[in-house]
Amino acid sequence: MWKFETPWAKAARLEEEAVIAKSKAKMESKRTEKLEEDFQRLLEKAQAFADAEQERLNAEQAIVDEEQRLEKLVADEDARKNAAKNLATKNEESYITVTQIDVTEGVQNGNFAFDWNEYFIKELHAGGYVGVSDEQAVEQWFRDVCKYVLAEAYEQSTADLGIPAVEELTDGRKSYS
Repeated sequence: MWKFETPWAKAARLEEEAVIAKSKAKMESKRTEKLEEDFQRLLEKAQAFADAEQERLNAEQAIVDEEQRLEKLVADEDARKNAAKNLATKNEESYITVTQIDVTEGVQNGNFAFDWNEYFIKELHAGGYVGVSDEQAVEQWFRDVCKYVLAEAYEQSTADLGIPAVEELTDGRKSYS
């Protein structure tokens, strides 16, 4: 069936369709603009999250780097400390060193920690220091060293005070110096 439309009616219909299309386009444009704004906000949030995550990763890497640097320093210090012992052991020489001194109860009491090699222990055994363990032999030796230092300090203090040293001579005589 054929429908006749007058030119004025056709113009009105086309104008109405144009207004509707323009209105739809305007609504679609606003919707697109809103979507673009929402998308831009999401991009900004994603970038802020990515930046924060990168900062966190950088901080973690800095911590790992610092831990590795400290571990290397400790390893270097241990290697430096053990170098003398290793060299002495390699050369089959006696080695002992004080590794730690702890002072307790003021300055009147304390503890010493030593590190030694097997050749020092052999030297102690040859000198008559024996024990159930190497530690006991070292302890006997250290006690004798302390006694010697104390005796020497006593002799020096008596000499400084003008107290003559007495030496027993044969035939019951004494020598004062």
